[in-house]
Amino acid sequence: MDNVNNTQAPEPKESNKKIIIISTVVIVALVAAFVIVGLSLGWFGNKTAEKKNSGQIPATISVVETKGSDSATKKVKIKVRDVKFGDKIKKVKAFEKTQEDTLDNPSEASTKDGYTYLTYTFSPKAKFFGVKPADATKGSLLQYVFKKKRLFDMRIQLGDISKKDQQKVRDYLNNKYGKPTNYVKYSNDSWMEWWRTDNKNADKQTILHLNYSPNSGLIVSYESVGRDFGKK
Repeated sequence: MDNVNNTQAPEPKESNKKIIIISTVVIVALVAAFVIVGLSLGWFGNKTAEKKNSGQIPATISVVETKGSDSATKKVKIKVRDVKFGDKIKKVKAFEKTQEDTLDNPSEASTKDGYTYLTYTFSPKAKFFGVKPADATKGSLLQYVFKKKRLFDMRIQLGDISKKDQQKVRDYLNNKYGKPTNYVKYSNDSWMEWWRTDNKNADKQTILHLNYSPNSGLIVSYESVGRDFGKK
């Protein structure tokens, strides 16, 4: 009978088994890391890179043009719809009740920090600065803002009106108050121009804003800069 050598390779020691297992785990981890990095950098095609690019945050809005100065003033008197700063809510409601260009069913909302918003819907007879406001569904409204129950801001939101009507409003205000004291245009097609009244006490100045944005349309607002109306 032939003497056949059936000797098998010896079993690795227990310590060697641990080394083999650890090495295998490390190699698998390195391969996985390589694949992840490669996918994120687009080494294996452009699909992942395209997804990454499509999820980038859009560029922020920036100023593209300015004219005038924020602190510049004009010797003009700005009338605020036959109401005046400091008027109480009750007085403003009584005034609006006699007007035909708003509907007498305002909404009223107050905040914890002392502000109250009184908002009216325009009637079909409404007309401001030579143009008709857009329909209420297109963002038009008249809003009074009170601080400590005293009027300090009023907004006539004409809404999404045509560019022709936007220009009519600009022409109307330019003819009435002269050129704006400041003008700013933004990269998203929004723009704002305003008139600041001349007063030695800056807290008693009034600012008339004309503001357009693609989202809210055209807004004319009258703001009391810093008047303190005292206690409620």
